[in-house]
Amino acid sequence: MSRANLFVRMPDGEVRYGIYNGTIDMAETHLYDTPAQAWDGWHDGTSCDRDAEPGAGEPVIVATDYGGDGWAWEATATRDHLTSGTEPYESDGEFLPMPEWARYPKAAQ
Repeated sequence: MSRANLFVRMPDGEVRYGIYNGTIDMAETHLYDTPAQAWDGWHDGTSCDRDAEPGAGEPVIVATDYGGDGWAWEATATRDHLTSGTEPYESDGEFLPMPEWARYPKAAQ
């Protein structure tokens, strides 16, 4: 069983957080204000609810640090849910390099 941090950069630059489930290569849909809230959601089962409306939301960049180096891809999301791009290996897009803003804990400034 493997999990990793998920980072979602909204169009205004805000970064939301979630969980990437490496066991099934799928991003959980719920997004949170902090990584700690995302992990709490994983442990209490709320991050696994798939109640987002598919296709709603804005274009975003999603990244995960799964597997060490990590990678990123394009998707859509609202502030609270990923609405597309939960299965990055099934998308038609190409993977992007791991962005600098997708680091946890954040590098010291």
